[in-house]
Amino acid sequence: MVKKRIPLYVRGIPSDNEDSVLEDDDVATKAPENFCNLNSEVNEDDGFSSDDDIILSHYFIDNNIPTTSAGTSASTQQKSNSSKTNKKQKRNTALPEKIMNLTTLYKLFKLFFPDCFMQQIIDMTELYSAQTRPNKPITTSISEMERFFGILLWMSLIKQNSSRNYWSSATRTPQIAEVISVNRFEELKRFLHFSNNEELQKKTDKIQPLLDQIKTIAHKILQEQYLSVDEQIIPYP
Repeated sequence: MVKKRIPLYVRGIPSDNEDSVLEDDDVATKAPENFCNLNSEVNEDDGFSSDDDIILSHYFIDNNIPTTSAGTSASTQQKSNSSKTNKKQKRNTALPEKIMNLTTLYKLFKLFFPDCFMQQIIDMTELYSAQTRPNKPITTSISEMERFFGILLWMSLIKQNSSRNYWSSATRTPQIAEVISVNRFEELKRFLHFSNNEELQKKTDKIQPLLDQIKTIAHKILQEQYLSVDEQIIPYP
C-alpha cells in the first residue's frame, strides 16, 4: 500500500477583532481555492504498517513478488539495486580488527606504506639518481624515506612560501628542521621516483605504483553507511 497523505487546510492568522468570535464552525472542512497542501505523517494507529513507507516497486523486488506489469523500468531496477547495496552496507560497516588495532598515526601510515612498498620507492629513487647523476648516485633507507614523507605531511599543514623557510632561523619549524637537513630533503625530493623512467608508456605511469598501492589498501576498508566526498588540493613547495 502507498503512504496515506492527509491534506491540511491552513487558515490565515486572524486579527484581534476576529479572534474573539472564532468558533468551531469556522474550521474549514473544504479546501479553499488558494489553500496550502501540507503532507502529514500517518500514525500507526490508522492501521498502516511500517511497510507502507517502502516504495512499492522496491517491496515487490526485495520480496520476490511478481508484479502485474510487463516489467520494471531500467531506472526503477537501478534504484532497487542501489537500495539492496545500501542494505548490505548497513550490515557490513564494522571495520576489520586489523584497522581497529591501529592505535597511532604511524601505524596508519604503515598500513598504506609498508616496508615492502617503501623499498620499491627506494629502488626506483636510487635508480633514477644513477640514471641522471651516475657519478654521484644517492642511497637512502626506509627510515629516512619515512621521515621524508612525514615532512611532506607537515608541510601540507604548515604553509611556507619556500621549502627552505622551514629551516630558516626566522620561520623555523622544529618538527621538520630537526628531522633532516634542508640539503638532504631537496636531494630526496629531486630524485624521488615510483617507476623506472625507461619503461614508461604514458605520463601517469610515473605514479601508477603509488596509485595502485593506495587503491588496493583503500578497497580493503569497508565503507561506512554515510559517505562524504570532499576535495582538498594543497600544493607542495
